[in-house]
Amino acid sequence: MNKTLKILLAVFFVIIIVFSCFALIENEKSKIPFDFDESLVSNSFNNAYMSGGDLAAVNGYLCFNYKAHNTDFTGLLNYGLYKIGGKGKSRIYWEGPNLWPYECLYTLQVYKDNLLFDEYYLYGDNTYTASGFNGNIYHINTDTGSIELFSTIKDAKKNKYEYYRAIDDKIYVFSKDKIYLSTDCENVEVIFDKLSDIKLEDAYVKDCYIYGNTLTYITRDGYVQMYDYVDKKILFNELFDLKDINAEYYYDIQNIVVCKDKIFFTVCTDNGFEIYNVSDGFKKIYTQLDISDYYCYKFTNCYDKYILVSSETGGIDLINTETEKITNIVKFGTDDVYVVGDKWIYYVDYKNNLHRVTYDGKIDEKIF
Repeated sequence: MNKTLKILLAVFFVIIIVFSCFALIENEKSKIPFDFDESLVSNSFNNAYMSGGDLAAVNGYLCFNYKAHNTDFTGLLNYGLYKIGGKGKSRIYWEGPNLWPYECLYTLQVYKDNLLFDEYYLYGDNTYTASGFNGNIYHINTDTGSIELFSTIKDAKKNKYEYYRAIDDKIYVFSKDKIYLSTDCENVEVIFDKLSDIKLEDAYVKDCYIYGNTLTYITRDGYVQMYDYVDKKILFNELFDLKDINAEYYYDIQNIVVCKDKIFFTVCTDNGFEIYNVSDGFKKIYTQLDISDYYCYKFTNCYDKYILVSSETGGIDLINTETEKITNIVKFGTDDVYVVGDKWIYYVDYKNNLHRVTYDGKIDEKIF
């Protein structure tokens, strides 16, 4: 071995040791300062119907998918899925040192105390293939960190599934034209067929909001509808005009939510977004300016009478849907927001640190 190669190897090992020291120091700084004894509220209040998330509560623990930025050197060793509980945390899954830890993306969902581990971006023999959802649902053992096949939804090839969502201990499976329901994580029944149930060939089925036994969605011909899939009837059906909601196209309308049986949606504009109370004559109740399209498409959560709005510039705003009062509870840039019961709101800041804040904004604790 020549001298140059020896020097390069020595430098490499020094770098690894330095990274490891930083990781250990960061881990020590992140001791959890409280006893975790809460549970996330229903996934349907946390936008799991759209894309799942990086936070889940299961078996008395809070599970957090920590995705360090590429510019964070400790992220090379620190990223991964962590279990938070008691007064500490432990990493239960990662894929080894990674120069691009932020790209290790997994969707967390919960089904009957099982943490479903959705490798959405990986094709192959797992959950998704190039043609969509193959019916296999995996979960991660929160004690051992092993990924195991949990169940297989039947007839995936015949029904051409695209993806699934776990909401309120039910599995909803989406295809191009239909929505299927599974209560045993194996067999399915059709609960919505946009061609036969509502005779709307162009309904935005994939963008619907699931609330109890209802599906709320927007049609391409300008209606907002709420459909009861148990009683097979439309409960809400209102026509709107794009020019009245400051929208150019129907796909500018995003993030439908239902709070206290009231329907709200977001309209993406050229330089921000607006929130409208659909149930009150499409009344505009909120405006956020100077943000990227990324936040327009992912920001809204709802719990009880509150709509939570997060943005890269405005922090977190809380909208009381009964009084329309807006309260800013976090002032710096945030990413994902999750609701945890009546006391705490959990959020991820722009550096991917996990915090919790009270509804009045007076207590804000960094926990990861």
